[in-house]
Amino acid sequence: MKYTVFGIILMLFASCSRQNAGEDADKAVQSITPVEITSPVNGSMSDYITLNATSNFLRKETIKSTANGYITEIRISIGDNVRRGDTLFLLKTKEAKALDNLSSGSNTKLSFSGKIPVLSTKDGIVSIIMHQKGDYVQDGDQLATVAEQKSLVFLIDAPFEFHKYLKKNKSCKILLPDGSQLDAVIQSDLPVMDVNNQTQNFVIRPIGSDNLPEGLIARVKIETDQKSNALMLPKAAVLTDEKEENFWVMKLINDSLAVKVPVTIGLQNDENKEILTPAFSANDRIILNGNYGLTDTAKIKIVK
Repeated sequence: MKYTVFGIILMLFASCSRQNAGEDADKAVQSITPVEITSPVNGSMSDYITLNATSNFLRKETIKSTANGYITEIRISIGDNVRRGDTLFLLKTKEAKALDNLSSGSNTKLSFSGKIPVLSTKDGIVSIIMHQKGDYVQDGDQLATVAEQKSLVFLIDAPFEFHKYLKKNKSCKILLPDGSQLDAVIQSDLPVMDVNNQTQNFVIRPIGSDNLPEGLIARVKIETDQKSNALMLPKAAVLTDEKEENFWVMKLINDSLAVKVPVTIGLQNDENKEILTPAFSANDRIILNGNYGLTDTAKIKIVK
């Protein structure tokens, strides 16, 4: 009798364990993923290349000393905007300084200013000041550099295979580090290749680039292809493997079930991907968010 009761207890325990395991399995099978959906659209689509660029002033005017003498006054600072004819420095010759020393005694008749102004020859921004007050300079010595703001351009290094996309006067976009964009055009190319990297410099002229500094690192976005009637899906709706060799989407069969559909893509940019095959319709529903990691025939719940 003792062993019979013990056996009955074991049987009940095993039955409960199987029941709990079965319930857990049912819950796993019936797990539902909340998703957001989208639909394919037809429209104009462009493909781009994006290249790094650095701002440079093409024209810089070197301000030079016009006489031998001492710098007695500097009227500019780096970053100042100056105009043609503005006085940037004042010089005093050795002779004038010697007379000043003599006039410091009782003979004041020998005193005169002897100041020689050094003027700006261009409108622009002071980018370099090479001397300090009190320095002795000779005729022709470089005192400062004034960069012409209107000569600011961006230079890109492009691999030679991109040469066909970089046509003169072609429109493009400059993407600045603060998130803003500037319209621009491809102005010219420099007829020299970098031997080691096999890249070529192109000059990109921004439109409306007031007060941008030299040495600013940005990106230039250049269109490479364009279609007027492309079937598109948002980039997040198209999944791929690690090697980006296979692509697929999760398509809804009904309001609670999604299946994996392999796709072939064409043009792609930062926002969208073109779907070449299969031929989706505008009524098809594709998972936009929540699709990552879903298996074929996944149970889903539409939240948006």
